[in-house]
Amino acid sequence: MPAPVKTRIYQGFTTVNTDGIKILFDVDLIKQDLTNEFNIHKGEDITDPSRGAIMWDMLFEANTNENINKITEDCIRIFKLDSRVTLTGINVVAIKNPNFSGYVMEAALSYVGTNVLDVFTLTFNKSLTD
Repeated sequence: MPAPVKTRIYQGFTTVNTDGIKILFDVDLIKQDLTNEFNIHKGEDITDPSRGAIMWDMLFEANTNENINKITEDCIRIFKLDSRVTLTGINVVAIKNPNFSGYVMEAALSYVGTNVLDVFTLTFNKSLTD
């Protein structure tokens, strides 16, 4: 009896952390695409200034509830732009470290078309000693 064929829904390419071009599928591709989107500073893409995330501009702002809420809302906006995921929960917290200023974002995601529920975590920080 032949082995079952694995169905892949999404396919793409990356050059991040590889010596060339690497093919990514499904959840790995979506995570890489989301990471790419979050690593663009809001307004940095001259062809689409609405792309990107605000948290890079918020790194040295006061760690107030208002600023945490702004960052959280921006993260939700980014997740809603990607039809391959459904956001089921999100938490953004300030990093409490004397050497870094930043935030940790944890998002509970359901990956559409797969049976995968996962926590997508990103850390946004800058060293205070550099």
